[in-house]
Amino acid sequence: MKKKVVIVGAGMTGLTAANDLAAKGFEVVVLDKGRGVGGRLATRRLGASRADHGAQYIAAKTPAFQAFLTDLQKQGIVQTWQVNDRQHQRFVGTQGMSGIAKAMAANLTVQLQTKVQKIDENMVVTENGEQYAFDYLVLTMPVPQIRSLLADSAIALTEAEQQILDAIVYEPCWAVMGETPYSLALDGGLAPENSPVAWLVDNANKGITAQTTFTLHASAAFSKTYLEESPEKVQALLLEAAQPWLGNGPFTHLQIHRWRYSLAAQRAETPCLALENSPIWVGGDAFGVGNVEGAFLSGKALADALAT
Repeated sequence: MKKKVVIVGAGMTGLTAANDLAAKGFEVVVLDKGRGVGGRLATRRLGASRADHGAQYIAAKTPAFQAFLTDLQKQGIVQTWQVNDRQHQRFVGTQGMSGIAKAMAANLTVQLQTKVQKIDENMVVTENGEQYAFDYLVLTMPVPQIRSLLADSAIALTEAEQQILDAIVYEPCWAVMGETPYSLALDGGLAPENSPVAWLVDNANKGITAQTTFTLHASAAFSKTYLEESPEKVQALLLEAAQPWLGNGPFTHLQIHRWRYSLAAQRAETPCLALENSPIWVGGDAFGVGNVEGAFLSGKALADALAT
């Protein structure tokens, strides 16, 4: 009988682990509270345009991740993109970054808009009362959400496990997107210094849309300061700060998104963590080398750990 694995989180880590475990003969189901797969591999529709508002591009340094991206490139799912002031080659999704996750999820059982509320012995219980039995449980959400779920489920951590998870620190990020009828001099993206604006790009330059469509990421310092402010106020402040590059508009289809756990600024050294007293494994981009590549490698490590 196949061992059952429930994976919580349909981002890069969860989808990588799910594909590897399915290939190894496990019965796998992926649960995610969102409306789509990808996590921070995120792309929004703005009218007829697209804008990546999470991860902006992917770099590959390890052979495993390079091979993964090469395969996606052959399938037409990713393409190279030259970023200003970046030595190594970068990749983006041809239809936006979320297209990468959609391709990864194509052959998986994924339940969306499914928020896990509690772990009850070897059963996951969702807010809607659905139950998913498991032999092994893999948690790939941001660590604060993992800690909250474990606490609500009365699952105790060892002192060493607490220390590992306590040391992980995330930075938030506000993201603003919109269309403008004017061309922008943002070839390869712009990363201003000492500004509330940390990143500014025209998604048309990435080749994912025809209309000039910008994505603006706020700095970590700005995002921390204004984390709980109204989206309307934050949007106005960021558009004002970006005026030297964006001008005064007009802007259409404006949208704003708050990434509460945008970047793991302090990470665990190992690519995943097996809990000592439960059949639960923890991973994500807060484990190992970080960023999208780190999330991928964490998923690989999780699958290997469960298989052995």
